[in-house]
Amino acid sequence: RLLMLGGANVNYRTEVLNNAPVLCVQSHLGHQEMASLLLEFGANVDVVSENGMSSLCYSAAAGHLGLVSLLCKRGAK
Repeated sequence: RLLMLGGANVNYRTEVLNNAPVLCVQSHLGHQEMASLLLEFGANVDVVSENGMSSLCYSAAAGHLGLVSLLCKRGAK
């Protein structure tokens, strides 16, 4: 939260999962609280990795149903 309050880029592209944005990585790992925080600070819910996978795809593929529900409620396609 402090990093985001300080202006951290919530759509930052990481070096993992085909340069996936941080929301995709958190969704893949099942970190629902962090994903919710990223969305609260304006992360793009439909952002995709370089191979075209969205946070919704990553969370569904990993079986994180709570995250799937959260992302759908936030309008993920």
